[in-house]
Amino acid sequence: MHSSPADERALVEAMNAAITAEYVALANAAGDVGAQATEEPAALRRASTRLGRMLAETQARDYFGASGRRQAEQAVTTLAAAAKRPAKEAVR
Repeated sequence: MHSSPADERALVEAMNAAITAEYVALANAAGDVGAQATEEPAALRRASTRLGRMLAETQARDYFGASGRRQAEQAVTTLAAAAKRPAKEAVR
C-alpha cells in the first residue's frame, strides 16, 4: 500500500507540529528555570543538563526542520551558560 503525496504532506506537517511544540516547551522551560534560579547552582546545573538532553533527543527526531529549533537551542545554551557562572551572577 502506497501513500499519496497528500498523505505524506499531512504526515510531515503533523510530525513538524509535534516537534515544534516540543521546541516551544523546551524554550519556555529553560526560560522559567533561568528566571527562578537564584541561590541553588546545583539545581540549575541539573535542570540545564536535563533540558540539554531533552533538546538533543528532540533534535534527533526533527527529520523535516520544524520551526522553533533555533529558539530552543538559544534558550538551553543561555541556561547552560548561567549554570556555569557563580550563583550570584547566574540570573542577571
